[in-house]
Amino acid sequence: MEENNQKIDQDIFYKSEEDIVTFSKIYDVLIDNYKALIFSGFLGFVVSVPYSLLITPMYTAENIMLIPSNQTSNLSSLSSQLGPLASFAGVNIGGSNTDRAETIAVFNSRVFAEKTINDLNLLPYFYEESWDSAKNAWKDGKPPVHNALELMQGLGFLSEDKRRRLFIYTIVWKDPVLAAQWSNQVIAIFNN
Repeated sequence: MEENNQKIDQDIFYKSEEDIVTFSKIYDVLIDNYKALIFSGFLGFVVSVPYSLLITPMYTAENIMLIPSNQTSNLSSLSSQLGPLASFAGVNIGGSNTDRAETIAVFNSRVFAEKTINDLNLLPYFYEESWDSAKNAWKDGKPPVHNALELMQGLGFLSEDKRRRLFIYTIVWKDPVLAAQWSNQVIAIFNN
């Protein structure tokens, strides 16, 4: 039985010469396949240069927001005073978490997106192929707003930095000036 254990130990700790990887073996593999490596690098370069020249550049505009907690009513004042005691008891009576959740809900709401699309007149930008800029009119009739809601939600998004207790609203668009203007105007619409 002891001989079998020694045999197993030797199989685990002692590898044959073929199983050991050395720098000289790696070097030999690279030298043997240098043509394939050079061709792969060249092919990647040839494909990536036209692709990078043909894609539309996208620009990002970010606004940082601090959401103040509403403590104007007596109930809010009471909840802020009793908040630590309520959380100790395992009861959630509101406070800043509800303000943050409300902010996220408003930004993700359909009503806010529709108001933003209408106030900023975003439909001509979303449906450029259907918009006649010379006549300043639609070619085949105005597209429905509900189709643009998905585009609006893809255009801008709200993220939360919990460590700094901030919200960051980001818009990604192909025109940097429009992205910055829209980001500022979305925040102004939200504040009103």
